[in-house]
Formats: sequence, C-alpha cells, structure tokens
Amino acid sequence: MSILEPPTFKYDPLDQKEPQFRLLTIYPAPKRDDPLHCRLSSEYFYDVDRPSYEALSYTWGTLTNKQKLIVNDNTFTVTENLDCALRYLRRTDQERCIWADAICIDQSNIPEKNYMVYWMHCFYQDASRTVLWLGEKSIDSDEALDVIETIGQDSSLAFAASILNTQETKRRLLANEAISPAHVAQWSAVANLFFRPWWTRAWVLQEMNHAQRCIVQCGDRTLDRDVIAHFITRLNACIGATLGYGIIPKASILRFTQIQKITPLFKGSYPSLGAVLGRTRPCQSTDPRDKVYACLNNVQPRPTNLKADYSKSVVEVYIDATKAVILQDNNLRILAFCERISADTPLLDGRERQLIQNLPSWVPDFANERLSAPLFGGYEHWKRETIQKEFIPFRVSGNLASTISIGHLDGLELLFLVVSGVILDRVDNITSHNYTGNLAECMSEGLRIIEEKDGILNPDGESITEVLLRTMAIDRTTEGELLSPEAANSIITPDNPTFRSCGRALPGRMLFTTSAGFLGLGPQAVEKDDVIAVIFGCHVPMVLRPHQIDETRTCFEVIGEAYVHGLMTGKVVELVEAGKYDSVLLHLR
Repeated sequence: MSILEPPTFKYDPLDQKEPQFRLLTIYPAPKRDDPLHCRLSSEYFYDVDRPSYEALSYTWGTLTNKQKLIVNDNTFTVTENLDCALRYLRRTDQERCIWADAICIDQSNIPEKNYMVYWMHCFYQDASRTVLWLGEKSIDSDEALDVIETIGQDSSLAFAASILNTQETKRRLLANEAISPAHVAQWSAVANLFFRPWWTRAWVLQEMNHAQRCIVQCGDRTLDRDVIAHFITRLNACIGATLGYGIIPKASILRFTQIQKITPLFKGSYPSLGAVLGRTRPCQSTDPRDKVYACLNNVQPRPTNLKADYSKSVVEVYIDATKAVILQDNNLRILAFCERISADTPLLDGRERQLIQNLPSWVPDFANERLSAPLFGGYEHWKRETIQKEFIPFRVSGNLASTISIGHLDGLELLFLVVSGVILDRVDNITSHNYTGNLAECMSEGLRIIEEKDGILNPDGESITEVLLRTMAIDRTTEGELLSPEAANSIITPDNPTFRSCGRALPGRMLFTTSAGFLGLGPQAVEKDDVIAVIFGCHVPMVLRPHQIDETRTCFEVIGEAYVHGLMTGKVVELVEAGKYDSVLLHLR
C-alpha cells in the first residue's frame, strides 16, 4: 500500500497595508535526521502579542538537490544548505520560532518580494537574536573557532584604534602564542573557515548591521558576533606582518581583505549608496539584482528614486542604481567603478566571471568584482578620508562641475550619459603584457615604452626612474599617503612602501605613454588610440575609446580609470582655467 505524499504548500497573501510577515516554527525532534515538520504563520509586525523569534542569516547554496520538509502539513522544498541549518537549529524538546527568507517570503510573488525587501532590515532589528549559519562542522572548523575565540576575547590585545597599524602592535600580536609562526596549521584552519561562502554574501551587511544580537554558528559550535569582529580587527592590524612571516597562507589574504572592506560597515555606520556599492563589490548574490537591493537599507540618505523591483531586468536595476548615485551625490565618481573586462578573465580567486550583458559602458557591473584595485579618492575609501589626516585622494577635476544628462540620441537605441570635460591626450604605446608579479620585468617594460617615446614629460624634475616608480605605485602608499622621495628612490624590497604600493596598483593595469609624452597606468583593456579624458566631477582621468556614430558625431566607450603622472592633484584645472584646454561634451555610450 503506497503512502500519498502531502500536497505542495501554497502561500496565503500577506496584508501589505499593515506590515505583516511570516514566522516559521520548527517542531522538536529527538534526532537530527528525523523529518522536518514546521508551522508557518502570518503575524502583524506591530502586534505586541506575536511570538518572539530569531532571524537566520545563511547562504542559499546551489539550487540543485533540493530537500523536502513539511510545512503546515504540506510539502515544501528548500535548498540543501537551508535544510541543514534548520536541522541544527531544531531543538529536541521544544519549538523554535525563526524568520528565514526563503520560506517566510513567497519567492514567486514579485510584489511581495519587493514589499519584503523594503521591510527586511526591520525583521533583523526586531529579532531576539540573529544566527549566522556558516555550515556544518568540518575537520578543522573547531580549531579555527578556537583561534578566533582566543584572539577575539583576549583583553590584552585590545589596543587603541590609533595604534592598530603600528609596528609595535604587529610585534605584540606576533608575540602572542595564538598567532605565532609555529601555528601555521591553525591559521590554515582559520583560512578555510573564512573561505566559506557566507562571508561574501551581499546580504551580510544588512543582517550584521541591523541585528541587535548575533551569534555565528558552525555545526553545533557558536561564537558571539563581537568576538568575530574583534578578531578581524586584530587580524587586519597585523596582516602585512603575518604574511611576511608565512603565518597566513597567501591564498587567504584576498579573502581576509575582502572581509576587511565590509567589516567597518558592521558598526551601525551608514555611508552613501556609492560608498556601500563600492565596499560590497566583491560580495556574492544568487540574484545579481540583490547586489543593489541588499544595500538600500544600509545607506543614508536612502535614495527615494530607487526601490526593490524584481520585475526589472538586471540591466535596468544597475542603470537605476548608477543614476541614483549620480543624482544623490551630484558628481561622477561612480564612473571610476567602470572597468572593461573580458569574459574570459577569471575573478581574483579563480572563479569564472559571469558578466552582465548589454550594460552601457558608463554603468558599473556590480555583479563582478573589479580586476584592479581602485585609485584613491573614490567611494571605496569613504572611511579613510574621515579618519586619516595624511590620506591624499586624487582630485584631478578639482571642484569643476559637469553638465550631466542621460538619454537617447536621435535614431539610436543606446542610452547615453552626456557629460562635460576635456580630452587630454591619446594613448600611443602600452606595455606588451599584463603584470605577473615581477616588478623588475614591469620596470623593464616601462623603460622600453619610455625609450620608444624618446622621453616623457617630467613637470617636477624627477628622474626617469623615479617617474616610472611613482607611476607604477600611483604615487601613494597603500594607505593613500603621498609617496616620499626616499621611498620612490630607494632599492625596492618587500619592506619598502613602494614595493607594497606597486603590489596593490599594478594588478589588472597596464603602463602607457601618450602622444604628448605623459606616462600613465591604465586599465588592462587600454589600447593604442584610446583617449585620456578628465570628466568634470570625476576624481580621476578616464580612458575612453572613440566610436564614430556617423560622419559628424563621435561617442565614447568607458574603458576604465587611469593614473597620469603629474596631473592627478588639480593641474588640469589650472590648465582649463588658463584656456589651455577647451571643455567639450562627451557622449558616453
């Protein structure tokens, strides 16, 4: 005799006039592999008598191999990772009430998804606790959590923020037993834990920022969020030193620095939309539109003209986000996010890129992390500008404001961004291959294109070698401070600021010379005959590629930002005001 499977679960609509949401109650069971039985109820958010609940933060995981559970006596399918999380959260002797988006939101109902995304931060604010589910226990996860707990709770390492980046702090951290070179295996375990996909979820920022209390759970083991945050802060303080000692595997540095970019945002600070989009660029989302929507409850002011709307395409959402940033900030710094990348160029961690097709070149592909590190002065460095007096951002266009309009040209379907600026020069030579990590080889290539040019412009009287080194290092330390003459003229060693600056600036970029004799560092896709433009309202020069529309009209494709030695701190403004350059309208396609 066959047993009939329960019918498929169907949602009842929510009342969207009064904020209403759903809560999932997990029924107890004695064994972890017992079938999952749950109750889904609709509750009014402001009802004082509704149940207390915990919020679940997790990765959806792959959409294959879905698992079945019983919800309100009906069959409901979830991803394997959510099924695993629910089993670990389930108690043996009493019910447990949670909010989990994949079940508590009708994912097939677009108006409901739009409505829920608007309110989602409130669900985390109101939860008694948020559980950050990293996944099941692995062979070394407990060892990793031991290291994190030791360093994250040790009060002797609670140094003042003002000295976190000093050599003394690094020395003291290295002297601690838990962070000594003898414990490479422990640090490998930590690296493995941080390579779990939860850390780079786009929604992490909202969940961490708005939750009143958080615990991180891996298998049955839990740690308080503050312990993790303290650990990351202390790790950031000594990451350069530990890399030099070989304590942390080099492959793990990328992941740590990605996490470092968003952890300052976990402390209740709400920067602009552009700043959050820049900081969360390496984060991942199942739906590319969530790279934008996950930011909306974490910015101030929240853009009134940008709301979650899952009926729109990814291209429409990214165009809307770019427009919102330009309108909100009344400048064009967002253009520095744009970077022409080939689809066969892997991500920095080796994964294949899934480029968003048919984006205008002036709209960043928020779904893909950058190939190169951003030049200083853009949205990515919003925090540093406020706390580091020595930080000197690039301001190539000074305070010159741009004419900005967005629309279609007669007879063309392309959406154009029309801006004002000046065409500085044209690229006439580039290095023959990408930077491979060999500084000597890069210098040799740079000297080759300089010699082929028969010299370069040198407005400050520096030697050719110094101009080349400053260009390779974008004339800044890794902290954004102006490179000293001593650093720019000394032998390059791993202890030299120029070495570290080159290591940050060169990947994903190519050296180039221009017709007038400027030396610069541009995006990997730069080509001969591209033009170097200063767009008013943008902090760095941009590499643009001319395209002929017809006999009388030319438009430009945005290739990416560039460093041009001698022109990065306002020299162009002086030349424009002196009438040396004429302002023109540039049609960016």
